[in-house]
Amino acid sequence: MPALPITFACGLYDRMLTLHTGDVKPDGIDLNFVVIDNPREIFDRMTGRLEFDVCEMSSSEYISRFAAKKLPFVALPVFASRVFRHGFIVVNRRRRIFPIMHLIVIRKDLYERHPFVATSLHRAFAAAKDWAWQKMRYPGTLRYMLPWLAADIAEVDTLFGGDCWPYGIEPNRATLEALVAYMVEQGLIAAPVPLEELFVPTYG
Repeated sequence: MPALPITFACGLYDRMLTLHTGDVKPDGIDLNFVVIDNPREIFDRMTGRLEFDVCEMSSSEYISRFAAKKLPFVALPVFASRVFRHGFIVVNRRRRIFPIMHLIVIRKDLYERHPFVATSLHRAFAAAKDWAWQKMRYPGTLRYMLPWLAADIAEVDTLFGGDCWPYGIEPNRATLEALVAYMVEQGLIAAPVPLEELFVPTYG
């Protein structure tokens, strides 16, 4: 059976690089990685015209649409972007929360026709992230222009137990619950949304 062609729009983050180069390939999928470094452009093109099969998406925008039942896509618990906002760094690090900015969405019609894509993509995203971690941790040379990279990695290991960027619901439960609670507090959604309902299941 020929591989299913899928267009994926995302920034070219280190954790996505091998999906772009083809060193990591999702099983059963012919992935066309469209590099767009402006996330807002991706969000608008996906929400407005469903231009991509899969893409990164604002987590708060996705949850808002989910709560409003205006959702032409489903989500994977794969988090393309995370960032500490200034002023909340100490609090969040103390709670071991690394805020999630973007997740991955799949067009609902595609997922309903080919549900295997969720697991295939989830596995590929995890493999690509693992590759990036291994390269970053290589002690022979600095992969990034960060002179204190080794010290930063050691601090990550201490604070987060070695992986500050986990995928899946359970390792991110506190972070996701904090995001949902914040959205309720700010009036972005009327009531908390069960985390398990936000994401489609993946296996293996």
